[in-house]
Amino acid sequence: MQPHENSVPCASAGAAEEERQIDLEKKIDGLVSMLATGQHMQASGTPPLTPESNDNGAVATNDAPKLHLQKPLQDAALPQPVIREAPQIPLTIPSEPATTFQLIPGFSFTFVEVLSYFDIYRREFMPNYPFVIIPENLDPRALYASSRCLFWTIMAAVTPQSSATQQGVENWFRQYIADRMVVKQERNLGILQALLLHLAWGDFHFYMNTEATNFVHLAVAMALDLKLDRSPESTKMHPKSLLGEAWATLNKGLSKPRPHTADEKRAVLGLYHITSLISALFKRGTQFPWNNYLSQCCESLAESSLESDLFLVALIKMQRVADRAYGLLPGFDVVDVGLSAYLSPMDMVINNVRRELYDLISIQPECVKERSTYDAIRIKCPAADQQSPDIFKAYYQVTLMRLAEAAIPTQFTTPVEMGTLNPEPLQRFDTLWKCLLAAVDFFDTLCSFHPNELPGLPTSVTGLLAFAIVTSSRLLLLDPSIDWQPTMARRKLEFADVMKRLSDRFEDADTWAKEAGRRRRLLDGGGTQFCRLSFKLRWIRQWYLSRVPQEQPVMTETQPPGEPLTDPDAVFWQEYEFEDALWPDFMTMYNPNFVAPPAAET
Repeated sequence: MQPHENSVPCASAGAAEEERQIDLEKKIDGLVSMLATGQHMQASGTPPLTPESNDNGAVATNDAPKLHLQKPLQDAALPQPVIREAPQIPLTIPSEPATTFQLIPGFSFTFVEVLSYFDIYRREFMPNYPFVIIPENLDPRALYASSRCLFWTIMAAVTPQSSATQQGVENWFRQYIADRMVVKQERNLGILQALLLHLAWGDFHFYMNTEATNFVHLAVAMALDLKLDRSPESTKMHPKSLLGEAWATLNKGLSKPRPHTADEKRAVLGLYHITSLISALFKRGTQFPWNNYLSQCCESLAESSLESDLFLVALIKMQRVADRAYGLLPGFDVVDVGLSAYLSPMDMVINNVRRELYDLISIQPECVKERSTYDAIRIKCPAADQQSPDIFKAYYQVTLMRLAEAAIPTQFTTPVEMGTLNPEPLQRFDTLWKCLLAAVDFFDTLCSFHPNELPGLPTSVTGLLAFAIVTSSRLLLLDPSIDWQPTMARRKLEFADVMKRLSDRFEDADTWAKEAGRRRRLLDGGGTQFCRLSFKLRWIRQWYLSRVPQEQPVMTETQPPGEPLTDPDAVFWQEYEFEDALWPDFMTMYNPNFVAPPAAET
């Protein structure tokens, strides 16, 4: 009886141990099933469960546990692969490049034509936008095979198109981006480069057209998903948490991460540059976050032998200096007069940043400061200026104007308030006058461009022009005060003459593009982008003259008395009014009431 009594506790203990073992096996099976599900989702293209996971979704385990867990893996219910149906949108598949490259009907090219247009892009477009480089030795057929989206984006930026073809290409681009990025969740550098080029040349109104904001956000999302904003080695560093340790264990057997290429570094820096310009000049959106790794990318490209990379680094460094200053100056959302008043500390910040920018410009190599972007064109155009226009200088001059914007009085500030808050009015005068001089230099730089060079400029230059026009007109139309005399400023900057010269330049550029077989951006309301811009510059000229009628000449010296001085455009402009209420519709460039005169559309 004694052994029998002792066997009861032993049997009970054995049953409990067996039950605990069964529970442990169930937990292990559940964990393995979860890991297998995550591995399958990564292999099928679904984004990983955490942003710290590796893109290839490989899992490394030891041999012994693999034999023990083989049976549960077979019994685990793995999810079936998701079969996606074709999108219900007409995504035209381009033909094989053996004979013809075709995107849509009416937009097809032979291989010889493709070579010619790629040469035009490298010679006339690429020097002005160093963030996407197409090497000379790159065969277009290789680019077509690796990234058709980038291939067609380049062709769309260079080739002349009819209005219907242009609309068809734009629709294809939107559908392609939506299908590849949103539906198929593709992540690759070619799509990011195509988005950057589309923002540089494909969408001429993206600074004010809200539709283009989607492309900017998609480009930012692509860069973040590609992890271009951080060093590849940083993906191995996980926070000290259970989840971080689990993913670190899964990725332990993976190979060393590949360092980012020069093209990837250029693309992420180009994304920072475009978002920073939009945020600084037009107060829209937020800029791509800057960090130490982007600084490392700059230093890496500074050692490149390409002049375009030196130009890129100079642009980024100049923008970084300006962005740091913007953080110290009052923002555009400040409505308190006391906070936005121009005081001595603000003047000190602007002067220090101005000196820092000047030092940055002075140390740049000659290939950047006197950047010759169109030597091939100038050989064919003896009438062009001997000195090559400097697009880098245009960015620099507008940056100086943007820094001085905080010193321009607003409609909420009065001379009494400013005199009370600012005991040194000459400080404001010095800042405003230097802003005016920067505007004079910018307009001179832009007027120095030959008409055949304007089609190759990115839309960022159009944004610089828009900001310079608005800021300089504010300076010239200020009320007289103790620290500003607008009459003297108007004599320094002949605003009406500048608008007339720029208008003629853009009209000549459209004529040259038509004769030379270059792309002429067509607008929805009819006409071309350059003709519409020329028309609106004339409108701004007339608007400005209507604000300063007392300074318009009444009679020339050689004109007989009794005959009034007539403006060639006076008859045309009599039917327009120049009140402030027209500015919002005017600046959108889509109001059907503002149609260029028929003569300008030829």
